[in-house]
Amino acid sequence: MIDKNKLHKIAQLSKLRIDRDEEDIYLEDLNRIISFINQLKDVDNKEVTDFNGVNHFYIKLRDDRSKQFQFTDLIHKKAPTFKNNYFVVSGGVKKKGTS
Repeated sequence: MIDKNKLHKIAQLSKLRIDRDEEDIYLEDLNRIISFINQLKDVDNKEVTDFNGVNHFYIKLRDDRSKQFQFTDLIHKKAPTFKNNYFVVSGGVKKKGTS
């Protein structure tokens, strides 16, 4: 059970400010949370198996391997401007007041 002294200690450690008119609200909420946690301790979960996800099948992932792209020359020919393996594009954003 949390009392006002413990509440203010928790607030101090958490760097929270709790006004006097909010104390009762926080006390009620925190004690309700602790009560619920104590109820969970009584739950018998010995027969419950671990939950590893919604899908219980193995998804085969592809191997990531780097390889040379085959169409580099074609891209160089089709690109309007290409410099040092990068596309050159005109500036899309201009400063205010410039044309």
